[in-house]
Amino acid sequence: MRPLRRSALLLGAVAGLTLVLPAQAAATSAYVTEWGTTSLAEFGLSEGLLTPLGTVGDGEQARAVVLTADGRFAYVANSGSATISQYAVLGNGALSPLTPPSVSDGSGSLDSPEGLALSPDGDALYVARTNSEEKDVSQFSIGSDGTLEPMGTPTVAAGSDGQAIDVAMTPDGDSAYVADNAASGRIYEFNVNGNGQLTPKSGSTSIATGSFPTHIAVAPDGSNLYVSDFGDGTVYQYSIGSGGALKALEPPDVTGLGEPRGVVVSPNGTRAYVAEDEGASPGRIATFTVGAGGVLGTFGGPIAAGVEPQGIAITPDGHELFAADLEGDAISQYSVNSVGVLSAAPPIGEPEGSFPDNVAVSPDPGAIADFTAAPAAAGHASAFSGASSRGAVALYEWGFGDGTGAVTTSPFVTHAYGSAGTYRVMLTVTDGAGCSIQPSYSGHMGLCPFDPSASVSLSVTLPQPVPSPPPPRPILTAVRQSHTTWREGNRRAALSAGHGSHGPPVGTTFSFDLNEPASVSLVFTEQLAGRRAGRQCVPKTHGNRSHRACRRTVTAGALTFAARVGANKIVFQGRLNGSKRLRPGRHTVIITASNGLSSAPHELSFSIVR
Repeated sequence: MRPLRRSALLLGAVAGLTLVLPAQAAATSAYVTEWGTTSLAEFGLSEGLLTPLGTVGDGEQARAVVLTADGRFAYVANSGSATISQYAVLGNGALSPLTPPSVSDGSGSLDSPEGLALSPDGDALYVARTNSEEKDVSQFSIGSDGTLEPMGTPTVAAGSDGQAIDVAMTPDGDSAYVADNAASGRIYEFNVNGNGQLTPKSGSTSIATGSFPTHIAVAPDGSNLYVSDFGDGTVYQYSIGSGGALKALEPPDVTGLGEPRGVVVSPNGTRAYVAEDEGASPGRIATFTVGAGGVLGTFGGPIAAGVEPQGIAITPDGHELFAADLEGDAISQYSVNSVGVLSAAPPIGEPEGSFPDNVAVSPDPGAIADFTAAPAAAGHASAFSGASSRGAVALYEWGFGDGTGAVTTSPFVTHAYGSAGTYRVMLTVTDGAGCSIQPSYSGHMGLCPFDPSASVSLSVTLPQPVPSPPPPRPILTAVRQSHTTWREGNRRAALSAGHGSHGPPVGTTFSFDLNEPASVSLVFTEQLAGRRAGRQCVPKTHGNRSHRACRRTVTAGALTFAARVGANKIVFQGRLNGSKRLRPGRHTVIITASNGLSSAPHELSFSIVR
């Protein structure tokens, strides 16, 4: 048996991050066994509700149905005709019989096949049988075309009474369990050898349960097993220990249920649901919390479920649950909210006397990871795109190969590396049902496929940094102004590609050309009256008022703009900032461009008049 790999997702390595997956139902089909007919009912599944599509059938009194985790094949246990029907699943969810359409085991008879379990890797099918003369479990290999072939040892015994009612497996595919509902119920424990065949576990090969065990469910993480017991109104609960050995929990059971039938654990492992037949009374679905160690706890009251609910199934995303109502000839359907509470939707009626007995939903198709990389030099942002991934991807989990990672809902991400080199970048995708590289398994069939293609890695080499040549020195040319004498206005100075005003000269427009983008500064000076002090012209004071008059140049203010290559224009009406203006008089502006290197300065003179 090929073991399943359980890789740790990057999500768990991103400290403190909690992400909620978008709500979307990945399953697209559902199938219901009809014990009262020779048919299997097919349904479409959209927005959480079933739509009848038709029927298909090759046997009598169908009791169980399972689908391979890749969604390609389906198998039905027919109790009345003692056969297993085998089907290919078409693109629209319809079933098409394989050749041959049904099989029996090597002895020519399956007696009364009741329960089915597919190995998690999809390579084997196991069938629990009643009235089987001590040969309780049939075992088949599954070919690449989906057809069943009895194994070298086609049957194995579970006890001495030949009353196997259900069979289930652990998610790692190493252990199997068979419920026997003879006079005193037991769960028989098996190892699965390298050829997929069952062999009794060493030591104690079975563990006691109630008087009439009916259905088995296994927690998605393989830590616990639950058995509904129709005879004593109980669900028995066990831990699955090292080597797959069962051990009763404390307390060992949940009592007071009304003839429990189907049992299922939610894909996230936090809730369990049990169908209560209740005999002649209305049926219901009971909800339980899954607590520490897998112990079940009460969670609100039960919800009505027709007359006699039997098998139940939950969608891979955990958002919908369906129950087959045997005596009510209907399928009860429910939505499941974020804390596991059920809300009923209108049931789907089945033909009178069809006696729907069990239900299965199609597995989630999963997602396939793929990405491209655009590496950049160290210290710069390398770009990664997971847009080429396939499927309904909800989360992208990145490992950049330098000990860091990111989890995003967008396929695009960037990352700056600290140094040049080659890094192994990994992308793991998760779809809207929570399916990724880690499979989800119910004990009977996969809810999510075991698909290592949900993760992919790529070696990314960062180029060695190449020193950038210094930019050329900026050169200002064609420096001019539209007016040399003008009146002040209220407009702030602004870089513009437009032309100056055509009316009376209010303000001026400075224009120039640049060979490179650069920061351009305009420094404004003005001439003020002063007094001579030696060779200098200084401000006039009471002490030097008798000295010879002179004109001194002072800086009145400055402006800076990010100028582009080519022609630039700056409209200027005398304002330097929000409150400061150039006063009327004679002024000079010195225009200089800089990009680390400075251009030659250019001077223009102008006068502001009142």
